[in-house]
Amino acid sequence: MSKGAWWVDRAREPSTYQGLSIIAGAIGAWLFKDAAIGEHILQAGLAIAGLIGVGKSEAIAGRDF
Repeated sequence: MSKGAWWVDRAREPSTYQGLSIIAGAIGAWLFKDAAIGEHILQAGLAIAGLIGVGKSEAIAGRDF
């Protein structure tokens, strides 16, 4: 599997965007060096990850396979 194909496969997975939103929130918190701003950025990242989690479908035994 080529590296390009790996990235394309990851881009199709909602969990990738969940992880990226949390990482972006943590990096934003570190970059601004302000506890209040950092906390708000991290909370926004977690909120985005939560929204993605609510919206993604998961296989349910007996229903999807």
